[in-house]
Amino acid sequence: MAVTPGSFKIEPMDVTWNGTDLGATEGGVEVSFTEDLVDVVADQEGTRVLDAIRSGNSVEVSLTLKEMTVARWSQMFEDAGGGSLTPGGGTEVVGFGKSKNFTAISTQAAALTLKPTGSSDDLRNLLFHKAYPIPESISFVGDATEGMSVSFRVIPDATLADAIELFVFGDGTQTLT
Repeated sequence: MAVTPGSFKIEPMDVTWNGTDLGATEGGVEVSFTEDLVDVVADQEGTRVLDAIRSGNSVEVSLTLKEMTVARWSQMFEDAGGGSLTPGGGTEVVGFGKSKNFTAISTQAAALTLKPTGSSDDLRNLLFHKAYPIPESISFVGDATEGMSVSFRVIPDATLADAIELFVFGDGTQTLT
């Protein structure tokens, strides 16, 4: 196999969700793809798989946020599955509870964009049209900066063509409908 110079990329990503830059990340940004398949078998062939039929697919983006400001806490919890309140005479607190149980995540999903750091164009961007943040964990360690692990679940945007309803790679700033 021939090696093609210039085909290797070291490409950290700037991450924007709902129009807000999420700041520094650590450990990379991972995009995972799942395709669900149903095996086609026939009694006459035993357990031999004759074919498979696609029954669904999903995309998820995982990262660790490093700049955990008060605004970032609020964004990851209040805009997602948590909420906030201001006690009488007190200051606002942000938390996680059941206030958004039984609500559709599509109402909180927003555009998530991964753009190569330092890029002057949008040709290598990943645009996830409707992404919903799911805070997973936060670490407090004496010899490391605070970091929140977040996964973004991507749901289809029914206003777009079936081929691109989850995300696009390339210039997503174009009119895609």
